[in-house]
Amino acid sequence: MGHDSVERVIAILDALARACDKRGSTLSPSENRLFAGVGQDSSTFEVKEKTKQVPHVLTEAKIREDEKRRKRSQSLSARRLDWNDFETLLLSRPQFDTVRTGELSS
Repeated sequence: MGHDSVERVIAILDALARACDKRGSTLSPSENRLFAGVGQDSSTFEVKEKTKQVPHVLTEAKIREDEKRRKRSQSLSARRLDWNDFETLLLSRPQFDTVRTGELSS
């Protein structure tokens, strides 16, 4: 759950708790969900925030860092490597970042 959605989720869960109270049902936590029950009938509720993947965009600082690493890698390729050099050679950047959409679902 993203920080921006917390207040909305609290309002939703508060309304759900008040509605359950009016109807005489119980509402209690169950792992990462809420459990509502009346007599033998029960249901669980879970609120999630949808996410999406967006292309990863490098910052100017990361671009400069990558360029320094590339140059160091070229100089290392001209000599024998030791284990400490492999961090310089390995450059892994994510293709995508996961961002929260603000859209809630259950």
